Amino acid sequence: MRVSSPFGPHRGTTGPELMPRFKIRTDNGDGPDDTGDSIEFPHEKAAREDAQKALAEMARDRMPLDRDTHFSVEVENEAGRRIYKGSLDLSENKEPTEPDSAKTDVSCQQRSRPRE
Repeated sequence: MRVSSPFGPHRGTTGPELMPRFKIRTDNGDGPDDTGDSIEFPHEKAAREDAQKALAEMARDRMPLDRDTHFSVEVENEAGRRIYKGSLDLSENKEPTEPDSAKTDVSCQQRSRPRE
């Protein structure tokens, strides 16, 4: 599954100026996705913020959680230097529950107490 920028390519510069491009690698719990594509952002901060939003989207798209899952995202600038690495781990902690028979036994014991 490819996760693109939550807001699509960032445009908005006027004239001949080109915005810097950033390569984003994601792992949505099914293994890494590295398409080699790059996305334009006005600056590094915007690329980092978008990567954080992508993590949240990956987690939301996986709900309801059917297994423990690790999500990650990395952002590289045009020179190939990693400027951001983030991850999110989701796991379900199932608490043991009392069997219904134990609950019944407790309630029966409470009813049979002598009154004070």
